[in-house]
Amino acid sequence: MRGIREEFSKALEELKAEFGELWSEEIEGELVELVKRYKVPISEASSVLRRKHLKEKKLRISELSLGFHEEPIRVRVLNVKRGGNKKRVSGIFGDESGLIPFISHIEYQLEEGKCFELRNFLVRRWKGIPTIELVKDSSLQLSSPVEIRNPLLKISELLKRNVNFRVRLIGCILSLKMPSGIVRRCSLCGRILRNGRCKEHENSKSYLDMRLKFILDDGSSSILAIASRKISEEILGMSLEECISEGWEKRREKAEIELKKRLLGKFISIEASLIRASEEILKIERVEVPSDIPSILIERFFEVYTHADNS
Repeated sequence: MRGIREEFSKALEELKAEFGELWSEEIEGELVELVKRYKVPISEASSVLRRKHLKEKKLRISELSLGFHEEPIRVRVLNVKRGGNKKRVSGIFGDESGLIPFISHIEYQLEEGKCFELRNFLVRRWKGIPTIELVKDSSLQLSSPVEIRNPLLKISELLKRNVNFRVRLIGCILSLKMPSGIVRRCSLCGRILRNGRCKEHENSKSYLDMRLKFILDDGSSSILAIASRKISEEILGMSLEECISEGWEKRREKAEIELKKRLLGKFISIEASLIRASEEILKIERVEVPSDIPSILIERFFEVYTHADNS
């Protein structure tokens, strides 16, 4: 009896290592049932599970690349928005590796909270962000529950992934890119005016806005980030109106000095999407400004400098 238990434990550990993140309690239950209930030899039961579950590896959101995918992926529907014609549907899918937006012009029965296995779908960029598009040949089947995680990433990890939608990062503002602070935008297209003019609409009206553009560093790597007015106000601790009253619009040099005083060296915790266009830019969607330096960053910077000293 002891020998059988040891053989079973060894087979179980080998299967767990081989399956990796595909392993689940359900698969372990199948192994137990084959061995105990149906008296299948342990080695043969292991082979059955390999043939059944490893013959077709399921994708994860973080592993998706642009193009058509026949391979299955299991996701949970986190958000659904329907257009005016009711056939156009968009929203957010999630799994244990992250989140991704989706869009469909074909009517599928997608409901928030439900889990599906998808096949035959397209991944393409929409506004610079990889997005799942469900097409006519797409297959959707209800699946077992899918765990949702949005792990805290290093910037170096983010740059290796294909899909980075609303990822979580913590970093330090290393340098400021101009124009930042108060900017003037074209009323027709929203572009920032250069020398008082929009390159597309020369004689258009304009309005004042606020944005920040800076380099974020977390000790593993650095990346260009951009923040809208709302996010910029949260990071700065000042509203657009307060900046205008301080004379930042007309006194550009003073504004740049004040911005650098307030921003450089500041640590922020963000939720952002990586947009790949002419360059890689993090578009910040949520921000928190911690009162103390996050311990995780202290550890990362310490690792970097320790490695540099030893090399």
